[in-house]
Amino acid sequence: MRLNVWYLNYHCIAAVLELGLQRNVTTSSGISLLDQEMRTRVFWTIFTLDRTIATMMGRPIGLRDEACELRLPQDLDDHALVGEQDVDGYSAGNMALSIHLFKLSKINSEIKYVANSIVREVPSYAYPPISDIRAWQRSTLAQLDQWASTIPQTHPRHAYVRTLCELRYYSMRILLLRPSPAIPKPSIESLTECYGLSWRAIHVYDKLYRQDMLVHDWLVLHGIIFSTITALYCIRAVPQLAQKTELDELMNNLSLSLSLVSVAGEHWSGAKRSRQILDDMGKSTIKWMKTLRTTHNSELNHGAATNTGSHVPMNPNMSELTSPLGTNLGGMFPGLNSANAVSAATPSSLSLEDRFWADPPQQFDFGDITNVDDIMHSLFEEFVPQMNNIQD
Repeated sequence: MRLNVWYLNYHCIAAVLELGLQRNVTTSSGISLLDQEMRTRVFWTIFTLDRTIATMMGRPIGLRDEACELRLPQDLDDHALVGEQDVDGYSAGNMALSIHLFKLSKINSEIKYVANSIVREVPSYAYPPISDIRAWQRSTLAQLDQWASTIPQTHPRHAYVRTLCELRYYSMRILLLRPSPAIPKPSIESLTECYGLSWRAIHVYDKLYRQDMLVHDWLVLHGIIFSTITALYCIRAVPQLAQKTELDELMNNLSLSLSLVSVAGEHWSGAKRSRQILDDMGKSTIKWMKTLRTTHNSELNHGAATNTGSHVPMNPNMSELTSPLGTNLGGMFPGLNSANAVSAATPSSLSLEDRFWADPPQQFDFGDITNVDDIMHSLFEEFVPQMNNIQD
Protein backbone atom coordinates (compact mmCIF):
# COMPACT_ATOMS: atom_id res chain seq x y z
CA MET A 1 0.00 0.00 0.00
CA ARG A 2 3.08 2.24 0.28
CA LEU A 3 1.85 3.66 3.57
CA ASN A 4 3.73 4.01 6.87
CA VAL A 5 2.78 1.24 9.31
CA TRP A 6 2.56 3.75 12.18
CA TYR A 7 0.06 5.80 10.16
CA LEU A 8 -2.05 2.71 9.48
CA ASN A 9 -1.87 1.63 13.12
CA TYR A 10 -3.43 4.86 14.34
CA HIS A 11 -6.16 4.65 11.74
CA CYS A 12 -6.97 1.18 13.07
CA ILE A 13 -7.11 2.50 16.65
CA ALA A 14 -9.40 5.34 15.55
CA ALA A 15 -11.72 2.82 13.88
CA VAL A 16 -11.77 0.67 17.04
CA LEU A 17 -12.82 3.66 19.14
CA GLU A 18 -15.40 4.92 16.66
CA LEU A 19 -17.01 1.48 16.54
CA GLY A 20 -16.82 1.10 20.30
CA LEU A 21 -14.94 -2.20 20.02
CA GLN A 22 -13.05 -1.44 23.23
CA ARG A 23 -16.32 -1.88 25.16
CA ASN A 24 -17.68 -5.25 26.28
CA VAL A 25 -20.95 -5.45 24.33
CA THR A 26 -22.50 -8.90 24.84
CA THR A 27 -25.43 -10.91 23.52
CA SER A 28 -27.51 -9.58 26.42
CA SER A 29 -27.70 -6.30 24.52
CA GLY A 30 -29.36 -8.03 21.58
CA ILE A 31 -26.42 -8.73 19.26
CA SER A 32 -25.59 -12.21 18.04
CA LEU A 33 -22.79 -14.40 19.41
CA LEU A 34 -21.01 -13.98 16.07
CA ASP A 35 -21.10 -10.18 16.35
CA GLN A 36 -19.96 -10.30 19.97
CA GLU A 37 -16.97 -12.52 19.25
CA MET A 38 -15.95 -10.73 16.05
CA ARG A 39 -15.98 -7.38 17.89
CA THR A 40 -13.74 -8.89 20.56
CA ARG A 41 -11.39 -10.57 18.08
CA VAL A 42 -10.93 -7.41 16.02
CA PHE A 43 -10.29 -5.38 19.16
CA TRP A 44 -7.56 -7.73 20.39
CA THR A 45 -5.97 -7.91 16.95
CA ILE A 46 -5.56 -4.12 16.87
CA PHE A 47 -4.58 -4.00 20.56
CA THR A 48 -1.80 -6.56 19.97
CA LEU A 49 -0.67 -4.90 16.74
CA ASP A 50 -0.40 -1.56 18.55
CA ARG A 51 1.81 -3.04 21.28
CA THR A 52 3.99 -4.81 18.73
CA ILE A 53 4.51 -1.73 16.55
CA ALA A 54 5.06 0.58 19.53
CA THR A 55 7.73 -1.77 20.86
CA MET A 56 9.43 -2.09 17.49
CA MET A 57 9.34 1.61 16.69
CA GLY A 58 10.29 2.90 20.14
CA ARG A 59 7.12 4.91 20.67
CA PRO A 60 4.42 5.03 23.35
CA ILE A 61 1.46 2.71 23.00
CA GLY A 62 -1.54 4.30 21.33
CA LEU A 63 -4.43 2.78 23.25
CA ARG A 64 -3.93 2.38 26.98
CA ASP A 65 -5.20 -0.67 28.85
CA GLU A 66 -7.36 1.30 31.28
CA ALA A 67 -9.32 2.83 28.38
CA CYS A 68 -10.62 -0.63 27.41
CA GLU A 69 -12.67 -3.45 28.84
CA LEU A 70 -10.12 -6.21 28.35
CA ARG A 71 -12.41 -9.20 27.94
CA LEU A 72 -10.90 -12.09 25.98
CA PRO A 73 -12.58 -13.95 23.10
CA GLN A 74 -14.10 -17.33 23.77
CA ASP A 75 -12.24 -20.41 22.57
CA LEU A 76 -14.85 -21.16 19.93
CA ASP A 77 -14.31 -22.40 16.41
CA ASP A 78 -15.66 -20.17 13.62
CA HIS A 79 -18.28 -22.75 12.74
CA ALA A 80 -19.57 -22.77 16.32
CA LEU A 81 -20.22 -19.04 16.12
CA VAL A 82 -22.80 -19.58 13.40
CA GLY A 83 -24.23 -22.78 14.88
CA GLU A 84 -22.57 -25.18 12.46
CA GLN A 85 -20.68 -28.37 13.17
CA ASP A 86 -16.91 -28.13 12.82
CA VAL A 87 -16.07 -29.76 9.50
CA ASP A 88 -12.69 -30.86 10.86
CA GLY A 89 -14.23 -32.70 13.77
CA TYR A 90 -13.12 -30.46 16.62
CA SER A 91 -14.77 -27.30 17.81
CA ALA A 92 -12.30 -26.05 20.41
CA GLY A 93 -8.65 -25.06 20.26
CA ASN A 94 -8.53 -23.07 17.04
CA MET A 95 -8.54 -19.80 19.00
CA ALA A 96 -6.40 -21.05 21.88
CA LEU A 97 -3.03 -19.83 20.56
CA SER A 98 -4.46 -16.47 19.52
CA ILE A 99 -5.94 -15.98 22.98
CA HIS A 100 -2.58 -16.88 24.49
CA LEU A 101 -0.84 -14.25 22.36
CA PHE A 102 -3.47 -11.71 23.40
CA LYS A 103 -2.57 -12.42 27.04
CA LEU A 104 1.09 -11.77 26.24
CA SER A 105 0.21 -8.36 24.82
CA LYS A 106 -1.02 -7.37 28.30
CA ILE A 107 2.42 -8.20 29.72
CA ASN A 108 3.90 -6.20 26.83
CA SER A 109 1.76 -3.26 27.98
CA GLU A 110 3.09 -3.53 31.52
CA ILE A 111 6.68 -3.48 30.31
CA LYS A 112 5.95 -0.43 28.17
CA TYR A 113 4.22 1.30 31.10
CA VAL A 114 6.91 0.65 33.71
CA ALA A 115 10.31 -0.07 32.17
CA ASN A 116 10.03 2.56 29.47
CA SER A 117 8.71 5.46 31.54
CA ILE A 118 11.13 8.35 31.24
CA VAL A 119 9.78 10.47 34.11
CA ARG A 120 9.79 8.58 37.40
CA GLU A 121 7.87 11.26 39.37
CA VAL A 122 4.39 9.96 38.73
CA PRO A 123 1.58 12.57 38.75
CA SER A 124 -1.21 12.19 41.28
CA TYR A 125 -3.77 11.06 38.71
CA ALA A 126 -1.59 8.16 37.50
CA TYR A 127 -1.09 4.72 38.97
CA PRO A 128 1.28 4.51 41.98
CA PRO A 129 4.96 4.16 41.02
CA ILE A 130 6.88 0.90 41.31
CA SER A 131 8.96 1.23 44.49
CA ASP A 132 11.33 -1.69 43.80
CA ILE A 133 12.07 -1.86 40.07
CA ARG A 134 14.24 -4.98 40.37
CA ALA A 135 11.48 -6.84 42.21
CA TRP A 136 9.04 -5.77 39.50
CA GLN A 137 11.44 -7.05 36.83
CA ARG A 138 11.73 -10.44 38.55
CA SER A 139 7.96 -10.63 38.91
CA THR A 140 7.41 -9.82 35.23
CA LEU A 141 10.02 -12.39 34.17
CA ALA A 142 8.10 -14.93 36.23
CA GLN A 143 4.88 -13.91 34.46
CA LEU A 144 6.57 -14.47 31.10
CA ASP A 145 7.83 -17.88 32.20
CA GLN A 146 4.35 -18.84 33.37
CA TRP A 147 2.93 -17.67 30.03
CA ALA A 148 5.48 -19.74 28.10
CA SER A 149 4.81 -22.84 30.19
CA THR A 150 1.09 -22.68 29.38
CA ILE A 151 1.25 -22.31 25.59
CA PRO A 152 -1.68 -24.47 24.45
CA GLN A 153 -1.01 -27.87 22.91
CA THR A 154 -3.15 -27.67 19.79
CA HIS A 155 -3.58 -29.40 16.45
CA PRO A 156 -0.28 -30.02 14.57
CA ARG A 157 -1.43 -27.71 11.79
CA HIS A 158 -0.95 -24.83 14.24
CA ALA A 159 2.77 -25.56 14.67
CA TYR A 160 3.75 -22.28 13.02
CA VAL A 161 1.70 -20.19 15.45
CA ARG A 162 3.16 -22.14 18.38
CA THR A 163 6.62 -21.28 17.08
CA LEU A 164 5.60 -17.62 16.85
CA CYS A 165 4.62 -17.84 20.53
CA GLU A 166 8.12 -19.08 21.30
CA LEU A 167 9.71 -16.21 19.36
CA ARG A 168 7.45 -13.67 21.06
CA TYR A 169 8.51 -15.08 24.45
CA TYR A 170 12.19 -14.54 23.58
CA SER A 171 11.58 -10.99 22.35
CA MET A 172 9.62 -10.03 25.47
CA ARG A 173 12.35 -11.34 27.80
CA ILE A 174 14.96 -9.40 25.82
CA LEU A 175 12.80 -6.26 25.98
CA LEU A 176 12.61 -6.60 29.75
CA LEU A 177 16.31 -7.39 30.28
CA ARG A 178 17.87 -4.80 27.96
CA PRO A 179 18.73 -1.28 29.16
CA SER A 180 15.67 0.91 29.72
CA PRO A 181 14.88 4.22 31.42
CA ALA A 182 13.88 2.28 34.53
CA ILE A 183 16.96 0.02 34.46
CA PRO A 184 19.64 1.89 32.48
CA LYS A 185 22.45 -0.43 33.57
CA PRO A 186 21.34 -4.06 33.49
CA SER A 187 23.39 -6.71 35.24
CA ILE A 188 25.96 -8.80 33.41
CA GLU A 189 23.63 -11.75 33.88
CA SER A 190 20.77 -9.92 32.15
CA LEU A 191 22.86 -8.97 29.11
CA THR A 192 24.33 -12.47 28.94
CA GLU A 193 20.82 -13.90 28.85
CA CYS A 194 19.87 -11.41 26.11
CA TYR A 195 22.84 -12.66 24.11
CA GLY A 196 21.77 -16.29 24.41
CA LEU A 197 18.11 -15.56 23.67
CA SER A 198 19.04 -13.58 20.56
CA TRP A 199 20.93 -16.45 18.96
CA ARG A 200 18.26 -18.92 20.07
CA ALA A 201 15.71 -16.86 18.16
CA ILE A 202 17.96 -16.88 15.07
CA HIS A 203 18.11 -20.68 15.22
CA VAL A 204 14.32 -20.85 15.46
CA TYR A 205 13.99 -18.65 12.36
CA ASP A 206 16.47 -20.92 10.59
CA LYS A 207 14.48 -24.01 11.58
CA LEU A 208 11.32 -22.44 10.13
CA TYR A 209 13.21 -21.63 6.92
CA ARG A 210 14.52 -25.19 6.57
CA GLN A 211 11.00 -26.51 7.07
CA ASP A 212 9.74 -24.09 4.40
CA MET A 213 7.53 -22.41 7.01
CA LEU A 214 9.19 -19.00 7.27
CA VAL A 215 6.83 -16.17 6.32
CA HIS A 216 8.90 -13.33 4.87
CA ASP A 217 6.96 -10.41 6.31
CA TRP A 218 8.36 -7.27 7.92
CA LEU A 219 7.89 -8.68 11.43
CA VAL A 220 10.17 -11.63 10.66
CA LEU A 221 12.79 -9.47 8.98
CA HIS A 222 12.74 -7.07 11.91
CA GLY A 223 13.03 -9.98 14.36
CA ILE A 224 16.11 -11.39 12.62
CA ILE A 225 17.89 -8.03 12.49
CA PHE A 226 16.82 -7.14 16.04
CA SER A 227 18.20 -10.42 17.40
CA THR A 228 21.50 -10.04 15.57
CA ILE A 229 22.13 -6.46 16.67
CA THR A 230 21.15 -7.27 20.26
CA ALA A 231 23.66 -10.15 20.32
CA LEU A 232 26.45 -7.95 18.91
CA TYR A 233 25.63 -5.19 21.40
CA CYS A 234 25.72 -7.58 24.36
CA ILE A 235 29.04 -9.14 23.41
CA ARG A 236 30.58 -5.65 23.15
CA ALA A 237 28.97 -4.51 26.41
CA VAL A 238 30.11 -7.50 28.51
CA PRO A 239 33.87 -8.19 28.26
CA GLN A 240 33.50 -11.45 30.20
CA LEU A 241 31.05 -12.68 27.56
CA ALA A 242 33.47 -11.74 24.78
CA GLN A 243 36.28 -13.65 26.49
CA LYS A 244 34.39 -16.91 26.86
CA THR A 245 32.57 -16.87 23.51
CA GLU A 246 34.15 -19.13 20.88
CA LEU A 247 34.93 -17.25 17.69
CA ASP A 248 33.83 -20.17 15.50
CA GLU A 249 30.49 -20.30 17.31
CA LEU A 250 29.96 -16.56 16.88
CA MET A 251 30.91 -16.69 13.19
CA ASN A 252 28.54 -19.61 12.62
CA ASN A 253 25.69 -17.71 14.26
CA LEU A 254 26.46 -14.57 12.25
CA SER A 255 26.61 -16.59 9.02
CA LEU A 256 23.22 -18.08 9.84
CA SER A 257 21.73 -14.65 10.50
CA LEU A 258 23.21 -13.16 7.33
CA SER A 259 21.87 -16.06 5.28
CA LEU A 260 18.36 -15.43 6.61
CA VAL A 261 18.59 -11.72 5.80
CA SER A 262 19.86 -12.61 2.31
CA VAL A 263 16.80 -14.80 1.79
CA ALA A 264 14.61 -11.93 2.97
CA GLY A 265 16.34 -9.78 0.37
CA GLU A 266 14.51 -11.78 -2.29
CA HIS A 267 11.26 -10.31 -0.94
CA TRP A 268 12.43 -6.97 0.48
CA SER A 269 14.97 -5.05 -1.58
CA GLY A 270 16.01 -2.95 1.41
CA ALA A 271 17.16 -6.10 3.21
CA LYS A 272 20.21 -6.27 0.91
CA ARG A 273 21.59 -3.07 2.40
CA SER A 274 20.76 -4.27 5.91
CA ARG A 275 22.60 -7.51 5.22
CA GLN A 276 25.78 -5.71 4.20
CA ILE A 277 25.72 -3.49 7.28
CA LEU A 278 25.18 -6.46 9.60
CA ASP A 279 28.05 -8.23 7.85
CA ASP A 280 30.39 -5.29 8.51
CA MET A 281 29.24 -4.99 12.11
CA GLY A 282 29.86 -8.70 12.66
CA LYS A 283 33.34 -8.58 11.15
CA SER A 284 34.21 -5.54 13.20
CA THR A 285 33.10 -7.35 16.35
CA ILE A 286 35.17 -10.44 15.48
CA LYS A 287 38.20 -8.24 14.84
CA TRP A 288 37.65 -6.45 18.16
CA MET A 289 37.41 -9.81 19.99
CA LYS A 290 40.68 -11.00 18.46
CA THR A 291 42.42 -7.82 19.56
CA LEU A 292 40.89 -8.14 23.02
CA ARG A 293 42.25 -11.66 23.44
CA THR A 294 45.78 -10.77 22.45
CA THR A 295 45.98 -7.92 24.96
CA HIS A 296 47.60 -8.31 28.35
CA ASN A 297 45.18 -8.79 31.25
CA SER A 298 45.95 -5.40 32.73
CA GLU A 299 45.31 -3.70 29.40
CA LEU A 300 42.18 -5.78 28.96
CA ASN A 301 40.80 -4.58 32.28
CA HIS A 302 41.66 -0.99 31.41
CA GLY A 303 40.01 -1.36 27.99
CA ALA A 304 36.89 -2.84 29.56
CA ALA A 305 36.54 0.24 31.74
CA THR A 306 36.87 2.66 28.84
CA ASN A 307 35.49 0.90 25.78
CA THR A 308 33.02 -1.75 26.94
CA GLY A 309 30.86 -2.79 29.77
CA SER A 310 30.41 0.46 30.75
CA HIS A 311 32.31 0.16 27.43
CA VAL A 312 29.11 0.87 25.47
CA PRO A 313 27.25 3.78 27.08
CA MET A 314 23.83 2.68 28.22
CA ASN A 315 21.22 4.87 26.56
CA PRO A 316 17.84 4.88 28.32
CA ASN A 317 16.07 4.67 24.96
CA MET A 318 17.85 1.48 23.93
CA SER A 319 15.12 -0.73 25.37
CA GLU A 320 12.82 0.20 22.51
CA LEU A 321 13.00 -0.45 18.80
CA THR A 322 12.64 2.64 16.71
CA SER A 323 10.66 3.32 13.59
CA PRO A 324 11.96 3.17 10.05
CA LEU A 325 11.83 6.98 10.01
CA GLY A 326 15.51 7.29 10.65
CA THR A 327 18.77 9.11 10.49
CA ASN A 328 21.50 8.60 7.91
CA LEU A 329 23.49 5.52 8.87
CA GLY A 330 26.52 6.91 7.08
CA GLY A 331 26.95 9.38 9.93
CA MET A 332 27.47 6.53 12.38
CA PHE A 333 29.33 4.17 10.06
CA PRO A 334 31.71 6.13 7.81
CA GLY A 335 32.44 4.27 4.62
CA LEU A 336 29.17 2.38 4.43
CA ASN A 337 26.73 3.24 1.70
CA SER A 338 23.27 2.13 0.75
CA ALA A 339 24.43 0.93 -2.65
CA ASN A 340 26.37 -1.98 -1.11
CA ALA A 341 25.11 -5.26 -2.47
CA VAL A 342 24.97 -8.68 -0.85
CA SER A 343 28.45 -10.15 -0.59
CA ALA A 344 29.26 -12.68 -3.29
CA ALA A 345 29.24 -16.32 -2.29
CA THR A 346 32.67 -17.74 -1.48
CA PRO A 347 33.97 -21.26 -2.23
CA SER A 348 32.84 -23.81 0.32
CA SER A 349 36.32 -25.35 0.25
CA LEU A 350 37.63 -22.39 2.24
CA SER A 351 37.70 -22.55 6.02
CA LEU A 352 34.95 -20.88 8.02
CA GLU A 353 37.28 -18.06 8.99
CA ASP A 354 38.58 -17.61 5.43
CA ARG A 355 35.04 -17.45 4.10
CA PHE A 356 34.03 -15.00 6.83
CA TRP A 357 36.89 -12.66 5.97
CA ALA A 358 36.70 -13.12 2.18
CA ASP A 359 35.16 -9.64 1.94
CA PRO A 360 37.12 -7.32 4.29
CA PRO A 361 34.95 -5.33 6.74
CA GLN A 362 34.37 -1.63 6.54
CA GLN A 363 36.10 0.29 9.30
CA PHE A 364 33.97 1.71 12.07
CA ASP A 365 34.03 1.72 15.85
CA PHE A 366 31.01 -0.10 17.27
CA GLY A 367 32.00 1.17 20.71
CA ASP A 368 31.24 4.74 19.68
CA ILE A 369 27.56 3.95 19.16
CA THR A 370 25.53 5.10 22.15
CA ASN A 371 22.05 4.11 21.00
CA VAL A 372 21.39 0.76 19.36
CA ASP A 373 17.94 2.05 18.43
CA ASP A 374 19.61 4.36 15.93
CA ILE A 375 21.00 1.32 14.11
CA MET A 376 17.58 -0.32 13.85
CA HIS A 377 16.16 3.06 12.91
CA SER A 378 18.51 3.44 9.95
CA LEU A 379 18.46 -0.16 8.80
CA PHE A 380 14.72 0.13 8.19
CA GLU A 381 14.58 3.63 6.74
CA GLU A 382 14.31 2.33 3.16
CA PHE A 383 11.12 0.44 4.02
CA VAL A 384 9.17 3.66 4.59
CA PRO A 385 8.00 5.45 1.44
CA GLN A 386 8.50 9.15 0.91
CA MET A 387 5.22 11.04 0.80
CA ASN A 388 5.92 12.42 -2.67
CA ASN A 389 6.19 8.83 -3.96
CA ILE A 390 2.73 7.84 -2.75
CA GLN A 391 0.20 7.72 -5.53
CA ASP A 392 -3.48 8.44 -4.98
